[in-house]
Amino acid sequence: MRGLQDMLAKDTYCIDVITQTSAVKQALSGVEDALMESHLNTCVVPHMQKGKQGGAMSEILKVYRLKRKYYEYDTNLSNTGHALRFLCEHY
Repeated sequence: MRGLQDMLAKDTYCIDVITQTSAVKQALSGVEDALMESHLNTCVVPHMQKGKQGGAMSEILKVYRLKRKYYEYDTNLSNTGHALRFLCEHY
């Protein structure tokens, strides 16, 4: 984040900033995926092994809702990014 703040403070070309923010988002998404996989393995699988399908289903829905929420947020950011790219290239 400090690197992005420095880029903005130095009035870096906006496409370069957008490229960097995309890289940061991708890296964080990878961490999030690993955490969610770990959560499923440590919470869902034990529930299933103990015959607690309700607990397993609850955990699966939590992960699903989080990912869906992120996807909707990311789609909105992506649309904003396209608009910013257009503005930077044309003005």
